Amino acid sequence: TKVSLDNNNNKKLVGIILGYYNQGFDVLKKHLDLWLTYDKEILDSFRFIIIDDYSRDDKKLLGKDFSDYVGKLDIQLYKVLDDLYCNISGGRNLGAMVCNCEWMLILDMDCLVDSDMAKIIYNICLGRVGIGIKSGLGGGVCYKFNRRTKDKKHIKNGKIHPAVCLLRVADYFKVGGCEEDLVGSYGYTDPCFWFRARGV
Repeated sequence: TKVSLDNNNNKKLVGIILGYYNQGFDVLKKHLDLWLTYDKEILDSFRFIIIDDYSRDDKKLLGKDFSDYVGKLDIQLYKVLDDLYCNISGGRNLGAMVCNCEWMLILDMDCLVDSDMAKIIYNICLGRVGIGIKSGLGGGVCYKFNRRTKDKKHIKNGKIHPAVCLLRVADYFKVGGCEEDLVGSYGYTDPCFWFRARGV
């Protein structure tokens, strides 16, 4: 099911694909409020795609809570209609199919992208920054990111996130997307994708 919260369906430069599952609107609101801080040039080039993986509290997502964001952000909200355990692959594949952008940033709900990071992503996609990481994506590149946690002593601080990445949508599909046969098993989606990406 698609609920488009903005009528702008033109192709954009970057689609942020954000997976949502029962986290509650207060958690999602942190992303929405942060996105509003982006420069206009970046907002005009970004699409924000929220994939609700069969949440039980989905009515809150479809209500008035979005009224402050409609018209300011190009947001699209999709709901997966099948209740599948750990449907990470299906959610990401759906996001890639609908984003209508050159690039996509796969993002987890617990990872925030501030305005400075958005500028870096924007410049990468315009070809102004570096060459990225050769990933075997048919000559393409992808960018992976280190985590920055509030607690600098946290075990995950400074470690590359297994899922969050920036790549061209076309390259995502060259790999075949995420393997949906792994739905129902937690922890295998990302290793499988990157294993297959090296062989493209």
